[in-house]
Amino acid sequence: MMINQLLRVMIMNNLCLDMEVGILKINLPSLYYFLAALKDNWKLAEPILKKDPSFARQKISDRGETVLHIAAAARSTRFLRELVKLMEVGDLELPNNDGSTAFCFAAASGLVEIAKAMTERNKNLPNIRGEDGVLPITMAALVGNKDMVSYLFEVTSLDVLQQKERFELLETTIQNEMYEVALNVFKKDRKLASSVLEGNVSVLYALSQKSLAISNQGGDLKRFIVGACSPILPEKYVLKKQAGLLLEELWTECQRSAEDKLLELVEKERLLHSAATAGNVEFLAVVIRNHPDLIWKVDDENRTIFHVAVLNREEKVFSLIRQIGAIKDLIILIVDNDGNNILHLAGKLGQPIRKQKIGQMEEEEKIMPPSFLRVSGAALQMQREILWFKEVEKIVPPSLHKMINKDGKTPRQLFTEEHKLLLKEGERWMKDTANSCMIVATLIATMVFAAGFTVPGGNNSDNGIPVLLKLNGFTVFVISDAMALFSSIVSIIMFLSILTSRYAED
Repeated sequence: MMINQLLRVMIMNNLCLDMEVGILKINLPSLYYFLAALKDNWKLAEPILKKDPSFARQKISDRGETVLHIAAAARSTRFLRELVKLMEVGDLELPNNDGSTAFCFAAASGLVEIAKAMTERNKNLPNIRGEDGVLPITMAALVGNKDMVSYLFEVTSLDVLQQKERFELLETTIQNEMYEVALNVFKKDRKLASSVLEGNVSVLYALSQKSLAISNQGGDLKRFIVGACSPILPEKYVLKKQAGLLLEELWTECQRSAEDKLLELVEKERLLHSAATAGNVEFLAVVIRNHPDLIWKVDDENRTIFHVAVLNREEKVFSLIRQIGAIKDLIILIVDNDGNNILHLAGKLGQPIRKQKIGQMEEEEKIMPPSFLRVSGAALQMQREILWFKEVEKIVPPSLHKMINKDGKTPRQLFTEEHKLLLKEGERWMKDTANSCMIVATLIATMVFAAGFTVPGGNNSDNGIPVLLKLNGFTVFVISDAMALFSSIVSIIMFLSILTSRYAED
């Protein structure tokens, strides 16, 4: 029901006039006010409303909205400002048939100026629940109106929010990356950490998937992680810093309350593996900082965070393995439930989700790692896969290179099988590209070759010497033509070698 209301506000902001009249089933007298509110035309409604302000309390739609509801939903700022001056304070609290006040519509619309105008007139509006008992700040958070949520947090009394609602607000603001509000909500009620310890780890899971920036204080591992992170763009730094600060505050409070229970939840919910899958080294830094033994924890497939990082091509997480000393040699020896070592996982292409039969063949549908999809072109993707496999191969002892998994395949054999289609696609992509480029190079060579014999200005009919030979511009033309011809011929030879070359993994 609450989602329907939010959709209704958005519809009112975008529908053309005839559609609005048809959908809302407005009667003719009420249509007068509706049009004035919708088009922000205060002059149209001012004479009647000033003469009889009681008209502002009348319901003008089939859903029981007043003219104030319509003005708030339509973002009619001037109309609304003048209207609230004429209305009684209590009239601003009038609900529609679903129980929502006009202020709920204003919160969902996202225009802070309208919300301020109404709050100045009636300071209790932010604390009045709407449809399904939802507060305006929660509506704004669900829609993702950051500025509105920030304003409503200042004027809403958190006392009207139950513990469960506060936690839901914290979760929603994190999901929509409103970290400043989320941090303020948590600072106002640190008991929200107890909800996490009770098993509701959704906020930690959400943070494990977000980009963070953490403080540069801590142990060697954390300092390395901070240094390993790619430079953050200035405009994004504040947002990431707020997210990192929120995580550190939340984690510290949970540790202080019940450290053992928190560590159990981290292991049970696989939060570290979730962060490793997303490449979130900052989250790993905060969690592992005081508990380095967590790097030994395995998931249901018996894989550590480094195995997961290799499978998902997360370079930053994988690079941490070089910083853990001799432990690295022991972690690398861990084998998953399918008998795959870490090099087998480097040979896998994507995460299988289901198998489907196509004719007589059975194909496996997979989810590709984000880093794989960032590279365009099958040949370049194949090149990246080969480089990744060789990078992992460097840290793996020779005994694991020939290790056989439960399917009887070595890492190299698994790599070849997983990438055979990509190899064919890469070959076709290279040939198509080389063909196209060779055609262009041939056309250029033909043109510059012809230009060499049909020089500008022509030749002297007596001795055959070019007429413009002594001009500096002619010398530039000859040199340019020769360079273009030479470059085109070299390009043709290079593309021809690509077309005739042998295509293999290496």
